[in-house]
Amino acid sequence: MVSIRFVSKENQLDAYFFIFWLIFGYAFVFFKKNIPLLFILFSGCLISANLFIKKSKYELELKGRNFYGTYQVLLEKNDNSYFKMLRHGNIFHGFMDMNSPLSKIGYYSEESPLGSFFKETEVNNKNWDFALIGLGAGASLCYFKDTQSLDIYEIDEEIVKLSTEKNVFPFMRDCKKDAKIIIGDGRVMLANQDKKYDAIIIDAFSSDAIPSHLLTREAFLVYLSKLKEDGLMLFHISNLYIDLEGVIDKAIKGTGIKALVAEGGENESLQKTFSSKWVVLSKADLTNFKEKYGFKELKQNDEIKYFTDDYSSIYKAIKLRFRLKQG
Repeated sequence: MVSIRFVSKENQLDAYFFIFWLIFGYAFVFFKKNIPLLFILFSGCLISANLFIKKSKYELELKGRNFYGTYQVLLEKNDNSYFKMLRHGNIFHGFMDMNSPLSKIGYYSEESPLGSFFKETEVNNKNWDFALIGLGAGASLCYFKDTQSLDIYEIDEEIVKLSTEKNVFPFMRDCKKDAKIIIGDGRVMLANQDKKYDAIIIDAFSSDAIPSHLLTREAFLVYLSKLKEDGLMLFHISNLYIDLEGVIDKAIKGTGIKALVAEGGENESLQKTFSSKWVVLSKADLTNFKEKYGFKELKQNDEIKYFTDDYSSIYKAIKLRFRLKQG
């Protein structure tokens, strides 16, 4: 999922101000033990904290915690807009326009690479078998047709409940209610399936957690074994800290898999649409993705060693991310 932080820029300023007062206060007490000034500093902390809380524009609808972290369902209501959002850890994993619940926003707008993927396959995908690893809020489900089969692999049962038992998000109910949900690790459960897919979409990454076992050489061999001839894979790799292009490029060397990357999706006419980055992979020809939708060759980095089940290190990928930004 993706790289939108919970705290707004305005709230960040208040947070930094609060932290400054707190640290300065502790330092002064430790070295000077000046009680009157301590009282003033402590009051400043309380005022800053109060401003920080009051400026929060989100209303909490639901929250929970389990082995996979914390999640919150948040509401944001303004004069002309009303949105519901799923926040997992520090990252937003899905958006819903309360005035138009099934509209494609967030990272899944029709202008996004995901939208381009479905436009390119529109003619042939009527009866395709799809696998989706990573459910989130389920916002991508409105791309799927009734005639298509969809298996959803999701490791966190609490996230699934938001779209099923609790009906917090309507995407599964209103867009793809016949989807089959398989609880468990996506790679492991996929490997155990006795079927092949026309397309596998992997949307299980976020800025706070990189499930590296989904990016190893062995993982790509699993995906390949579960694809039909000329089948397609689509990876969502948006990330604040790590550039995953080089990792994927190395992992597919020698497998016969071709790969292209695209980034985009912001729509000025729609609120809450954000740019996202996706990689399309296949043994089939990908020329149309390049010529019609602006997909490009993956950036290479010779310093990165491909991930295996025995070895994975994101250190080089992090260095690459900052080097590319500076260059």
